[in-house]
Amino acid sequence: MAKVVLFGDSYIKRLRFFCDERKGLHVPYNVKWYGQGGLRTDRMNTDLYGKMLKEKGNIVIVAVGGNDITPTSQL
Repeated sequence: MAKVVLFGDSYIKRLRFFCDERKGLHVPYNVKWYGQGGLRTDRMNTDLYGKMLKEKGNIVIVAVGGNDITPTSQL
């Protein structure tokens, strides 16, 4: 079974709770959720980011919104 890792802001954090409420929904993936409310790329939670990287997902989705990117953001 493929491992899907989702990393992002409050949308990912809330999406986890939305999906967890629908226990009958069959998803053929092992999904790992890493959401942080107020995430911004210039002050990212490095602990959360490190945990996400350790998952070594087959598919990694990084959700970054327009308000998460600032003039000081770097890769």
